[in-house]
Amino acid sequence: MTEKILYSETQQVSSFWKYFTCLLISIPVIVFTYIVLNRYDGNFITGWKTTDIILWLVTVFFASGIVFLVFITKLQIELTSSVLSFKYVPLMLKWKYREVENIHKWEIIKFRPVVQYGGWGMRLGRDHIAYIMRGNAGIFFIFKNKEKLMIGTKNPELFSSKLREITKEGSELLSHKDDEKHFRPLP
Repeated sequence: MTEKILYSETQQVSSFWKYFTCLLISIPVIVFTYIVLNRYDGNFITGWKTTDIILWLVTVFFASGIVFLVFITKLQIELTSSVLSFKYVPLMLKWKYREVENIHKWEIIKFRPVVQYGGWGMRLGRDHIAYIMRGNAGIFFIFKNKEKLMIGTKNPELFSSKLREITKEGSELLSHKDDEKHFRPLP
């Protein structure tokens, strides 16, 4: 029997960035196709050399692959009374699990993704891993084994309240003074 999920969230790349990526990728493919077609006076079928066809197919395949990855990329988070689970598709196809009882400290943080992490995605911070899909809010965890983890969330207050319900006295909230040397949120 599976445990009841107390908090669940799925984040995907915003529609604007999906379509912007499609446009950005398709323009070079169209230009490349136009250049190759003009080389052979528009004779699409008989004028192409085998190497041109292979190069064109590789270009289209590579461009389609990038667009496909942008469309399937997502961060999934689930919290039960005993386990925090997350995965970052397509980089992590299997769920990663952290036992709730192993959470030592946690807090809601505001961050600047580009300045502090170099953008969105699965990122390496100063001494921790961050999973950021959208926005600038998340939950920063310190586990009893000293592992540090930051998970971006669209609804940090709800996530935090669910954590507070299940951790009770087992976890402490971070204060910036407790852990300044490891993490210092920007104003």
